[in-house]
Amino acid sequence: MQALFVGMQNELEEGRNKEKVYRILRTLHHLPKAMHGKNILNSTAKTLSYKEALQYAKGSMDEVIQAKYGEYFQE
Repeated sequence: MQALFVGMQNELEEGRNKEKVYRILRTLHHLPKAMHGKNILNSTAKTLSYKEALQYAKGSMDEVIQAKYGEYFQE
């Protein structure tokens, strides 16, 4: 997660590429689904394993972001 935050910060400071920032934010948004256990906002939501959360988050990435951060999302 830290690498994604740093990448997002770099894009905001240097590149200002809104598309990349959006994709990184979306990826980060999906990761906590496995890290907080029971969903306190929606008790009927399925809890994910860490691996499932990584796969789900990876689906939010485009090819460029997957190439850059792919090492963190390996099975």
